[in-house]
Amino acid sequence: MEDKAVSMHVTERLSMTNKMNENKNKIQGTSENWENGLLGNEEEFAKLAADLTSNDLDDMLALQMISIRLPKGLINDLKLIAKQYKYGGYQPFIRKHLEKLVVAEMKHMARLASQEAGDSVGVEKQYDSNCIKTACA
Repeated sequence: MEDKAVSMHVTERLSMTNKMNENKNKIQGTSENWENGLLGNEEEFAKLAADLTSNDLDDMLALQMISIRLPKGLINDLKLIAKQYKYGGYQPFIRKHLEKLVVAEMKHMARLASQEAGDSVGVEKQYDSNCIKTACA
């Protein structure tokens, strides 16, 4: 009986050791690992997306197409910078930095308004929570 208990204990320990080794070899589910392609690029897990038009995608992401004229040199510089920082292109790079600019400016405007009103407590925190609700960050 004692041999059977020892055998079960050894089997359990081996099983636990195997699981721990599997976890050590597992790639962590961090955003960096998704962005650099360590995760999410296995063909076996890929499945065909629904037939979406670009308008459907824009609606889902609350995007609106605009037209803006920029100097060609500026566009080339933006493309170079976006490539350096591994953005999908210069437009997502511009969009992200415009969002950052708007958040910073809204905080600045809120700070100025609260200083004029004599109330400077929690203004940035208030804007941050509103911003999160409207997905502006």
